[in-house]
Amino acid sequence: MKPTIELLAPSGNMECLKAAVLAGADDVYLGLGKFNARIKADNFDFEVLMAAVDFAHERGVKIYTVFNTLLKQAEVSKAVDEIERASEIGVDAFIIQDFGLLHEIKKRELNIKIHASTQMGIHNLQGARVAERLGISRIILSRETLREDIKAIKEGTNLEIESFVHGAMCVGFSGNCYFSSMLAGESGNRGRCLQLCRKGYSYNKNGEKKYLLSPKDLCLVENLNDLVKLGVTSFKIEGRNRRAEYVGEVVSIYRKALDGGSFGKPEKDRLKVAFNRGDFTGGYVIGKEEKIIYDKHPSHIGLRVGVVVSISSGERTRVPKSSGDHWSSESIVKIKYDNNVLLLTKGDGIKFMRSGIEVGTALIGNPNNISYKGNVKVGDEVRLTSRDKRIYNELELHRRGRWQSSRQSVGAVIDRVNVELPICNFLPITKPTKFVAVNSVNQITDYLYNQSDYIVLNPTDYSIKTISGFGIKAENKAILNLPNIMRGQDKKILLNIINNFESLDLSGFIVNNLWGIEVCKNYPIILGTGLNILNTQSYQLFCGGDTLPPALYSYITSIESPIPHPNAINYIYGYPPLLTLCHCVEKGTTGSHCSPLQCGKNKNIFDDRGIGFKLNKRKLTNCYHELLNSTVLDNRELLADKKYSVYIDLSCEQNPTAKLKEILTVSHNSENHTHGNYKRGLK
Repeated sequence: MKPTIELLAPSGNMECLKAAVLAGADDVYLGLGKFNARIKADNFDFEVLMAAVDFAHERGVKIYTVFNTLLKQAEVSKAVDEIERASEIGVDAFIIQDFGLLHEIKKRELNIKIHASTQMGIHNLQGARVAERLGISRIILSRETLREDIKAIKEGTNLEIESFVHGAMCVGFSGNCYFSSMLAGESGNRGRCLQLCRKGYSYNKNGEKKYLLSPKDLCLVENLNDLVKLGVTSFKIEGRNRRAEYVGEVVSIYRKALDGGSFGKPEKDRLKVAFNRGDFTGGYVIGKEEKIIYDKHPSHIGLRVGVVVSISSGERTRVPKSSGDHWSSESIVKIKYDNNVLLLTKGDGIKFMRSGIEVGTALIGNPNNISYKGNVKVGDEVRLTSRDKRIYNELELHRRGRWQSSRQSVGAVIDRVNVELPICNFLPITKPTKFVAVNSVNQITDYLYNQSDYIVLNPTDYSIKTISGFGIKAENKAILNLPNIMRGQDKKILLNIINNFESLDLSGFIVNNLWGIEVCKNYPIILGTGLNILNTQSYQLFCGGDTLPPALYSYITSIESPIPHPNAINYIYGYPPLLTLCHCVEKGTTGSHCSPLQCGKNKNIFDDRGIGFKLNKRKLTNCYHELLNSTVLDNRELLADKKYSVYIDLSCEQNPTAKLKEILTVSHNSENHTHGNYKRGLK
């Protein structure tokens, strides 16, 4: 049976929703209230949601509501209340990130369909299998997912697969960006991303600032058939912060492509005018070597239409001022158009670019005499960045036969969330416990061993060779911290390590993504910071049952946590990763191949204040880089209260033993440090 292919469109308000529906979307996703990752969009209240559901359902279009943020303890119950009410209105499915929210939905036995947000970071078969056991019916792939992993998920589960095909990309691995949270208490995982990745950085403290962390926009309109063959059945367009004109334009082009219509340069040009960073990328689904970073400009660059060939003075005009009128003249540019491009018309917006950098702007009054603002020179690129767009009206779409009687009926789907339990085999913790992390076996000294209840190895290179000897030296205290990402052939390395659990003399694993729960199901585990546990309900989901076990909890609290938890393991010291980058830093920026001699050597990037952020490499089959916080997180004060289990991350310290002695003997760090969100709170 041929699968049903859906086009899923964004909606930040009712105007955008209508544009999406009338342009040909099969489904629309939208935010309700504050529990969604686009808190700056207009979003919907229940009254408008009711109208949106009616409008969409009358036209055979489904509504998905997003609850794709992490929730504080007190917010979980309120979020479930909102989901229950939205379900009664007729919302067709709910997109969620927080595991505690999923637990409460199960506990209340709500009859709703659950889609796993891309923020859950599901990117391989092993993680997808856990999601399926948790009662999830559809996964929204992380943007970093490789082709071979998409195919494996399709063949190995009964899950529906949804994939982003167009729009903005996050540079950090899905769900594990803590940049805004660590620097300002504004969590991207709670809809408050400050777009710090779109700012300028350099590899030298005083070097020229480029946009080293700013990805191009994704565009897969020419690869839809390929994705269908891999198993994707829902194509998602990003853009809940975009205007209705953008939504209508992009949806109409993708609709045409999905319906077998012609797609060529005119349609690609229209997509670039609508919004375009870096002239688009195919992302990771095209190939892991794809250059995804555009370091010249962090925002919309539109469509190149030509170059400036001359600049002259325009007519002199009288300009009134309080000090007296004076005469002024504006500079006028002449343009030489490229071949086969859109011609400028009145009302168009343009940018002038030089070597990829914006140097001027103009709003077209007369295309033959263009006045501008900025420092424009002959030879500068001219790029069309806005054009008045009509929003598609329903009459036109009726004429095109979009709404047909054969259109599937829609409405809330009964699909009670059932969770297969138990999910995890936890490492038992019976007393307040001290976990100390290092990055190599050689860093384990007698003092470090004696002062630790468990020693965590956080290696830069995952292999049997680098881990060999760890279990012997750490004896019965050896815990291996697994990476949050396992893509493609990475699994050969990691499964080889995990399946040699006994011969390596390991005591357990820290898992930082759902895939770790699956591959470590026969071994003791601790849930790591990568799983973003911000509330105890999340831990309950993996424990099974409706009440928490009486023992202490085997999870490390989220790096973003605003308070310590007396029953969990609290991350109290270290340089937490702000981002995990899946692209090669050299190839992803320049397109060049990094030197084998330089590969693995740590780099720093510097912001406009001259503050450096270390790039720490993690090597599997694929290479990954963690962007570390510039300032050490230090909450050693918790050690004075003996009731807390703690995680002390010394894997970035040159001398872990000396640092541990200091932490255990000096009650307060007098040097520059941060408390994270403990004192300022988390928004």
